[in-house]
Amino acid sequence: MKKKKRGSPGEVGFNYTPLIDVTFNIIIFFILTTEIAEANLAQVTPPYPADSVAHGRVAGENHCTVNIVVKNPDSKDTEGAGEAKEYQIDGEPIPLGDVERLSQEFKSRQANWQRPAGASKDAEFYIEVRGDERVRYDAVAPVLLAAAKAQIKKMTLTAKKKDD
Repeated sequence: MKKKKRGSPGEVGFNYTPLIDVTFNIIIFFILTTEIAEANLAQVTPPYPADSVAHGRVAGENHCTVNIVVKNPDSKDTEGAGEAKEYQIDGEPIPLGDVERLSQEFKSRQANWQRPAGASKDAEFYIEVRGDERVRYDAVAPVLLAAAKAQIKKMTLTAKKKDD
């Protein structure tokens, strides 16, 4: 038996063209989808807390709105602009940091709330916290603590942004 000769080992190459094509297609896909996603963003302008409709409470409402009122809402000074003056619930002022009073108010409103007939099981009482975008966290934290003490599981935060 005669041994077959193998061919000489030639150069082995790799064709990068399909890899580059796929990479460019992926990059183009992400560029196009990102632009579309950014185009679908809507501008939301929540009401200023002092002008809030939360002052007049509607029967059967499933939430309590806490407005954090700043001391000087028209201030251009970035340092003191976010300093809070008081909390307001239905226009009634509550001193800053009064966790006990906030907690009692939340418990009282939650106890008085009744799930409307035909409402989904997911409907539950919640707290809505409203404030200026410059309000510091130290003014918001007592509201969150009071809600936790009142065993309220759901909250929303709304911030008024400055006009561009």
